[in-house]
Amino acid sequence: MQVIKLAQLIELVEADVADAGTRIQQVFEWHHNRDLSIAKWVFGISASLMIAVIVAFFRGDTTNTGCNVISEQELLMAFSFAAITAAYGIYMVIRLRRLNKAFIAALKLYSQFYSIREFIRMNVGV
Repeated sequence: MQVIKLAQLIELVEADVADAGTRIQQVFEWHHNRDLSIAKWVFGISASLMIAVIVAFFRGDTTNTGCNVISEQELLMAFSFAAITAAYGIYMVIRLRRLNKAFIAALKLYSQFYSIREFIRMNVGV
């Protein structure tokens, strides 16, 4: 996952933007908040679906025939969907951990680019 590209960091250095570190932080905070919201929604959907499936299973509302009764296959499909949704939520949490590492790497790279900003300006043509 790449939130900020190298070219964007170089543009920040060559433009000599004030508080570029805080701007980088804002970009990563936006991505973090978005991914965290998605993970919360996904876990909520998964948990509510799993609870509904478990309640229907233990109430005995399953049968192979009937009009208003859920079949065992439908319960299995709903539970599978809930499990896949939970797996996606776990993926989003892992992605959040990688996002923190990418933020630290971007700040470090920006500071290294900033230390050679004169060289960058000469070669970029500013």
